[in-house]
Amino acid sequence: MAYWKISHEEREKHEKLSAAARLLYYDAGAWAMQQVFDKRVPLPDQWFIPAAEVRKWGKKNAATTLVREGLWERTQRDGVQGFVFVQHCLAFGNTPEYLAQQRDLQRDAQRRKRGVVNHDKG
Repeated sequence: MAYWKISHEEREKHEKLSAAARLLYYDAGAWAMQQVFDKRVPLPDQWFIPAAEVRKWGKKNAATTLVREGLWERTQRDGVQGFVFVQHCLAFGNTPEYLAQQRDLQRDAQRRKRGVVNHDKG
């Protein structure tokens, strides 16, 4: 399972943002995690939020604020306009690299568990 983590330090860093911009930042992070919930899906190098999702959420102005404050960058992926989280602004627990490490740990734990179970059976 993937979670978007919000620490007290991250919250303090974002206090100057409007409530709408903070909410968009956290909601978009949770949305990004939801997109890779299935462990068979490859992880992106950066979390990408399509502009259409931002518009659907009614947060276009908040997205502009996040870009202006340096937390997001405008980009395009596969012809889709959107935004990416600026990597150095992310708490480590919210990076694709961290999630990849967690997947590896979970996979290794499952393999060890299966090895123990198979050993006991036979």
